[in-house]
Amino acid sequence: VIQPGSEPKIVAENQLDGKIMASPAIVDDSIILRTDKALYRID
Repeated sequence: VIQPGSEPKIVAENQLDGKIMASPAIVDDSIILRTDKALYRID
């Protein structure tokens, strides 16, 4: 998670179960991520 601004700052990191298997997809206000174990939607 990056805080916006003139100097971007990392404010948090999240771990996903598995390896990313495809390019992220943007749908409306969400990001869709597919790993080898699950499908995630981040709003």
